[in-house]
Amino acid sequence: MATNNAINNRSQSLTTTTFVSAGTTVTGGTGIIATTGGVLSSAGGLTVVAGTTAINDTGAVVTSIGGTTSTGAINIGTSTGDQTIHIGFGVANKTIVLGVANGTSSVDVESGSGGSTVNSVGGTTTLAGSAGITVNSASGTIGIGDQAAAQNINIGTGAAARVITIGNVTSTTAVNVNTGTAGTTYTTTNGIFTLATGTGAITISGDAAATTVNIATGGAVKTATFGSTNSTSSTVIHSGSGNIVHNSGFTVDSTGRNTNTVQPAFRAFVTPATTNNTGDGTAYTVVFNNTSFDQNSNFNTTTGTFTAPKTGIYQFNISIQVQNLSASHTIGTVSLVTTAASFTLGDNNAGACKDANNNLVYTGSIICRMSATDTATVTLTVFSSTKTVGLSVQSHFSGALIC
Repeated sequence: MATNNAINNRSQSLTTTTFVSAGTTVTGGTGIIATTGGVLSSAGGLTVVAGTTAINDTGAVVTSIGGTTSTGAINIGTSTGDQTIHIGFGVANKTIVLGVANGTSSVDVESGSGGSTVNSVGGTTTLAGSAGITVNSASGTIGIGDQAAAQNINIGTGAAARVITIGNVTSTTAVNVNTGTAGTTYTTTNGIFTLATGTGAITISGDAAATTVNIATGGAVKTATFGSTNSTSSTVIHSGSGNIVHNSGFTVDSTGRNTNTVQPAFRAFVTPATTNNTGDGTAYTVVFNNTSFDQNSNFNTTTGTFTAPKTGIYQFNISIQVQNLSASHTIGTVSLVTTAASFTLGDNNAGACKDANNNLVYTGSIICRMSATDTATVTLTVFSSTKTVGLSVQSHFSGALIC
């Protein structure tokens, strides 16, 4: 065999280490070159030409092509004819390894317009590279999971810390994320989720479909911030024929008018009329024992006392009709008394100012600052005579938090 320039047998069994001469051609219609623990070798190159030729090793050893230390190229399927090349195509279980991780070794898989396909039936296909993995297409589309089969696609889901970048900022580059009815979820565990577009607009639910948009609606305690105080920044909230509703009761309708159903506001009045409250210098705290409304329930009709639920600026309006005055009741005073200060609304000669029915009306408004839990009451004091003076049902007291 050492001097043969051609092996034409349809089946040649080599049972020992067999060397063939340089340029040896092995041909056969459907031939088998089988070794049992042997090596078929040619220092000058070996060409196998056949319709269907198998190079097999029937022993429990490795069949190697290019397993020596030679630096020459190993070519399979380099002819100019159309052909199909199978590697590891038998029905038995196989582990097929292409390439080696030593030094600067590389593996190139090239294809023409027919493309390249890696299939794994029932298993997992893994691409692993300690220095990175790159998938490029000069001008064509790179498709991942673009078959019609239902499947999960995981990117960067390993347990190690990773920075995952999708897309780039070059020119008109765009990134589209599409989903069906199952929706899209972005989750950051104790991290920051940022949408940044430079000078471009950020649109959420900008399509024409009727839907509900929820922001910061989870059950945990959250601080939701909208808008910026920088320079000429503005925040615009629009609504159609529906209202803009704050969950605490603040509502803005489509024309910009607003209401707040929990804003402190009340109107209290006296009924029935009272007598013998003052006239002898007694400072009588008027008990407005009924209310037309008491939004937020801050007025006490038993004591006639308003209690501020929070710190702010309040406006109070007082109108009381004093009755049963006489000419000897020379001084009459009406005051708004708060925890922090007292404001006099009327101080005059009541007896001289009364009408023909012995009645006198005191009115006035006060705007003042109150702290949370401060109180406000109305007092009436009439001097210089007997305790006969009372109030008619035309007496009322109102107030509200204005800012």
